[in-house]
Amino acid sequence: MCGVHSTGKWIGVSAGIVAGFAVLAGLAPQNKKDAEQPKSSSKENGLVAAGDKAPDFMLKDPTGKDHSLKDLKGSVVVLDFWATWCGPCKKAMPSVQRLHEKYKDNKNVRVYGVNTWEQSDPAKYMRDQNYTYGLLLRGDDVAKAYGVAGIPAFFVIGPDGKVLLSETGFDPGKAAEFEKKVSDLIDGALSKKS
Repeated sequence: MCGVHSTGKWIGVSAGIVAGFAVLAGLAPQNKKDAEQPKSSSKENGLVAAGDKAPDFMLKDPTGKDHSLKDLKGSVVVLDFWATWCGPCKKAMPSVQRLHEKYKDNKNVRVYGVNTWEQSDPAKYMRDQNYTYGLLLRGDDVAKAYGVAGIPAFFVIGPDGKVLLSETGFDPGKAAEFEKKVSDLIDGALSKKS
């Protein structure tokens, strides 16, 4: 998981530098998989929890078009909070892309990357990597509303506006499990809707 946003100031970059020195000094966690394990999806980690109503948002995409959760009611919405400087976020993006590709022809499923705490050009990064899922910009306030303190953070929101999944972190070694878990939630929500 990348950095923690605290008291309105970003300490993630400093934490990244310190972590880099820790790795060089042999002080970082010895098991990389343990360091990148997804956290539990409960109130303990501060996230809006499964079963809670998802906070509404209004964010712009790179073309300037507004997107709100209210306008997506009736759809299953996948949100991935991320930033270009976040290594685990970048490792998660191929999974998010595969989920997008799986459901891109289903008008009842929307997949978005919610760019947060950014210092670079997220639209260029996604273009350069050939990621084609939705991009929502300047998601700092939305991240706060969802209780996001570290990224990547993932949410699946059902057609009724309730959170089906909330978790932080990403383990590249368990990408297939992550994709299956999210797909099962999407498919289950769609089957209840029909």
